[in-house]
Parts: sequence; structure tokens; C-alpha cells
Amino acid sequence: MNLYVVRHGETEANAGGVLQGPDINGPLTQRGVKQIEETAKRLPENIGVIYCSSLMRVMQSAEILNKGLNVEIIKRNELVERDYGSLAGKTWEELGNLKEIDEKMEYDYRPYGGESVHDVRTRIEAVLEEIKISGHENVLIVTSRGPVRQFYHILENRIEPNVPNGSLHAFTV
Repeated sequence: MNLYVVRHGETEANAGGVLQGPDINGPLTQRGVKQIEETAKRLPENIGVIYCSSLMRVMQSAEILNKGLNVEIIKRNELVERDYGSLAGKTWEELGNLKEIDEKMEYDYRPYGGESVHDVRTRIEAVLEEIKISGHENVLIVTSRGPVRQFYHILENRIEPNVPNGSLHAFTV
């Protein structure tokens, strides 16, 4: 099976360097819409289904990508961005060395009311197992940066720090 994973387009929070998580749920900027429209041009035509999180920015991205595909969109809460807890709404600059820990995928935001890297991995593995048995040969997943990084960690056993808005990532499962 081929997995194509897209990070949602830019939001105002992204543009301002603000941590969103699931609690800050704004729409795409005009630039974000254009990013996703460009990504849509690079998708294979034989996508069988789209899985996406329930976040506004992700659903908006999935709908734009689906214009040329016209397939079912399945919303799964397991695909939402990692929860930063009370740190949502802050910038990395305000958080000192937490960005370094996050980049190494060693984060634990539970003391702030959020999730640990293990929590997020467990969610992503659960939806990945469902996708594997779905019977679709080519699946598009639209999600956020944290889950995209988890797909790299789970499927390729590596840490991928470079996940820009609107980026397309391909995996063979």
C-alpha cells in the first residue's frame, strides 16, 4: 500500500510561529490555500480514500485536495496535532529548550495538560492499522506536523524535522 501524507496549509498561527495543537483551530490563510492547491497538482490520480483529522485547517486542506480526486473523506480524531496543553498559543521562543526536545521527538507535554510522544505515537499506530486493513492501495492522509513526523518515525524509524505547510510525503507500507 502507498501512503501519501500531506501537512495542512499555513494558518495565521503557523505564520506567527505559534504552537496550535488541537485547541487553536483556525482556517488556512490565502497562502495556505495556495500551498494545498499546488500540492494537489502533485498527487497521484489513483487515490482511493482520504483520511484526515477533524481540525478545521486539516479538513479545509483535505477538501481542496479532494476537488480533483472526488473520493470519500474519513475524519479520524487520532490524526489531530499533538496536544501542547497550556503551552498552546505560545511561541517556541517563549518555551526555551522545549523546541530542541520536541525536535528530537522526546517531548512530554503531560505536565502542561497535553500529550507525550508515546501518546501521539499510539494514536497514529491505531489509525495506521485501520488504514492497512482498509483494502485501499493508495491512501491520502491529511494531518498536522506532529503526526507527519510520527509516520516517519513509525514507518522509517527516523526523525524528520522538515515538514513544511502543504508538504507531501510518500511511504510504502
